[in-house]
Amino acid sequence: CLEQQHYRVSKWNRSDVPEKNCSTIQEAVRDADVVFSMLADDTAVASVATEICVHLKPGATHVSLSTISVKLAKKLEQDHL
Repeated sequence: CLEQQHYRVSKWNRSDVPEKNCSTIQEAVRDADVVFSMLADDTAVASVATEICVHLKPGATHVSLSTISVKLAKKLEQDHL
């Protein structure tokens, strides 16, 4: 676990769950070197990806672990440049 190795881990969830420790996407990603997202489909990814991109600091990496269409993957690639 990253936290056990003393890495700072910020957690945000679209639903209201007790495991999250950030109330917004901006709060979760603004200081991160790496952001992991795990969402169900194109609709879910599209609903948060733009906000992730807007708030990522320069040089940060977004790793999407979602199953998405090739069309959305290409769009996200362009948005992340």
